[in-house]
Amino acid sequence: GQYAQVYTASMQEDKWSEAELLENGNIHREGFHIGNIALSKDGQTMFFTRAKLDGNILGESKIFQSRMGDEGWGPATEVEGVNGDYLAKQAAPGELFGEQVLFFASNMEGGYGGFDLYYSPKRGEVYGPPVNLGNTVNTFGDEETPFYTDGILYFSSNGHPTIGGSDVFQTTWNGSEWSKPENMGKPYNSPVDDLYFSLDETGYKGFVVSNREGGRSVKSKTCCDDIWTIDIAEVVIDLMATTFADNKKPLSGVTLELISMQDGTMGETEKKTNPAANNFAFTLDKDMAYMVIATKEGYKPDTIEFNTAGLEASTTFEKKFTLVFIPPPPEDPYETYTVNQPIELGNIYYDYNRASIKPEAEPDLTYLLELMNQYPDMVIELSSHTDSRGRDGYNLSLSQRRAQAAMDWLTKRGIAKERIKPVGYGETQIRNHCTNGVECSDEEHRYNRRTEFKIIAGPTSIRIEKKRLKKKKQGQKEE
Repeated sequence: GQYAQVYTASMQEDKWSEAELLENGNIHREGFHIGNIALSKDGQTMFFTRAKLDGNILGESKIFQSRMGDEGWGPATEVEGVNGDYLAKQAAPGELFGEQVLFFASNMEGGYGGFDLYYSPKRGEVYGPPVNLGNTVNTFGDEETPFYTDGILYFSSNGHPTIGGSDVFQTTWNGSEWSKPENMGKPYNSPVDDLYFSLDETGYKGFVVSNREGGRSVKSKTCCDDIWTIDIAEVVIDLMATTFADNKKPLSGVTLELISMQDGTMGETEKKTNPAANNFAFTLDKDMAYMVIATKEGYKPDTIEFNTAGLEASTTFEKKFTLVFIPPPPEDPYETYTVNQPIELGNIYYDYNRASIKPEAEPDLTYLLELMNQYPDMVIELSSHTDSRGRDGYNLSLSQRRAQAAMDWLTKRGIAKERIKPVGYGETQIRNHCTNGVECSDEEHRYNRRTEFKIIAGPTSIRIEKKRLKKKKQGQKEE
């Protein structure tokens, strides 16, 4: 009688070569059908089914393997751990939980229907006990012809809703469970049987065995199975992202970090910053989970998560990020001064060659009075400085009188004189370029006429309102 055997053909200049019988090795055995060829990822191990038919009924079916050697495929051996007192067929190498497994179809007891899909984990040179893929994948009907690649299991079923007969489905492994199987639709499926779906190494050409109309048989339109090829368009998946502030205006200068996620663990990262605009473009991978984080200094970050699982057509994800502005903390209205640190009040100035307190200085002396009352144990040095005009000795005396005038103002208002040490420095501490003999404006000279104080006993530090402090006027040149 006629038995199924293994043939090979190669693609040459966009055409398949003439099919040739696989001669080497002891793959074929008289009285058995050989089929369901599958190769390991490295191409060094071939799995196949060796079966007997009782009429049209599968009477015996086991999974075998052959390894590639120097002279071609070696002897066929039964795959230990997979076969048993049941029918096992259609092996497909794959990977689960980071380890190699072998998917296959079987009618062993404990299943959900006729043929169910199982996997056996590889343990050295043998395989562990078969594990049923569960009722998400398996049904009351038949699930057969598995093919696994990149986290997706393709299989045929007549138990899930179909176009007709057995259809090709796909389910995605997320690291812990299978997704709900999806019918792949046309052109993968037809109103009749569609089985043995697989992809070439590029992922852009698929193969399916079907008795759909258009086959080569002359018996009837759908009498017999043929191998069909399906060209699969390249799937391009993009992310187009835009960034906005919480006032809905476009926000430039944002950094987007695209993070691929595998089983909840961060993988590869791609980071882009757009200093002049608010748009970004990323190319994405199929069947991948992503986290995207948008950041900019002075704004709260925004995070979006999504995935590309199960996409079979080119897709552009459009994501909008909104970053909320973080107002800067209010400026501290106070400044801290410590012991022996000079503190200049804002408006305590003197007219040239005079020691009397100007009226506009009284508000700041009043503030110093408040500080002395606020820190009752504080002892200060109250110092006065002159400009460089006049004789040095005279200026020293003048500054002492000015310091004394400021002290008198305070003591008349209740501050004990023991808490104030008046010191005149004359022109010994000029703060700009207006030293002896240098021509300067009245305003520049006035900048050097000042009264300062510093803590010499009592508290180690005090807080001063910044608005009370003298601000250096623009254009004044210091030494």
